[in-house]
Amino acid sequence: AAAASGGGGGGGSSQAGSAAPQPAAPLRLAGGGLASASGGYESPDQPSSNPALSKQGSTASSDAPPPPGGAVTGSGRFTGSMANISTEDRFRAAASLWELEYDELEIVRKIGEGSFGEVLLANFRGTKVAAKRIRAFESYEEGGPSPTLQPILASFFEREIEILATMRHPNVVNFVGACHTPPNVCLVTEFCARGSLDALLHKSVLTLDLTKKVEFAVDIARGMSCLHAQKPPIIHRDLKTANLLVSARFEVKVADFGLSRIKDHAQLVNSRAGLEGTVEYCAPEVLRGEPYTEMCDVWSYGVVLWELFNRQRPYADTDLPIFLLMMSLANGSLRLPPLRPDATSPGLVRLVERCLAWEPTERPSFREVLRLLEAEHRVVRGRGAAMPRSDSANSLAAQRSGQAVA
Repeated sequence: AAAASGGGGGGGSSQAGSAAPQPAAPLRLAGGGLASASGGYESPDQPSSNPALSKQGSTASSDAPPPPGGAVTGSGRFTGSMANISTEDRFRAAASLWELEYDELEIVRKIGEGSFGEVLLANFRGTKVAAKRIRAFESYEEGGPSPTLQPILASFFEREIEILATMRHPNVVNFVGACHTPPNVCLVTEFCARGSLDALLHKSVLTLDLTKKVEFAVDIARGMSCLHAQKPPIIHRDLKTANLLVSARFEVKVADFGLSRIKDHAQLVNSRAGLEGTVEYCAPEVLRGEPYTEMCDVWSYGVVLWELFNRQRPYADTDLPIFLLMMSLANGSLRLPPLRPDATSPGLVRLVERCLAWEPTERPSFREVLRLLEAEHRVVRGRGAAMPRSDSANSLAAQRSGQAVA
């Protein structure tokens, strides 16, 4: 389930730009509704809100010339008179350039499965990739989700494509493309050979020293800093170890953007958050349904750091029903205990405390987190020499023998 949550990533990036892109057609759901490229849902009884769709749900002609004075680049940026296009339209345009044919994927085996999809290891043009196949577009009778859940899951799928298609960073899982042809609707990313950080911490015998843990923390902060540096910022909203993937070279990459939001002061900051995400990692303001900003991701990062340095799941010793756990975290009656300085360092203890500050305005930005972590890395490195990440053969041997990876 952890693999299904992240979608896979890592042992070599695919250059998706070499694919022959085709605009994504809208997906018709059970009951006749359409999941548009915007991630929205349009019922058959109402006119489409997407100008590219007619009342019957057909796409506009792909041969239509671009608007005069404007063009769309491969990165999804508009030029000329299109420079003032809305952010949402920019993301949709970028996503439409990454369509691929499912027949191009050579499926090897299943590597993960969740409630509404599965993750497949595949070869795409000579490169290993992870294909997250979505069941959200299958009918309820065929094993798909209920008609109520269908449009929600469809919107998560489209949103993840839109965000990944506009971003390239070493610590964000590399997007290869997407297929919108039922029943093989899938999102394709790079393959991360070592799976999720959750599995690495809790289901492997690999011994991680403090230096390596700090390097993991730096990788995550770099990926999140990239998201928050976008204009407008992208808020992940479901940052947890199960959504962090580890490459063959032990590089950590942020993944799974189904719940992410593009920050918009008119909609996001002044709106209710809803109960989405994973309770143990959610910021209190999110659990209370209050307005939230990108600082909710910093809280989640603080929980991830606590889990990483302790190698223990957050609140694992708490035996509470989920609704009582939510209430206890939302009102502050349940908090994570401080890190032990002897197991980490005083600087790391302070950093986790700041990330878990009750007031969002008191939490550090990821830019500041990176500055603090780089200083801490210099401190902890003196306790042991760090192994070069490119030495994957030695790291694999260490993993098999249970020796420390520096």
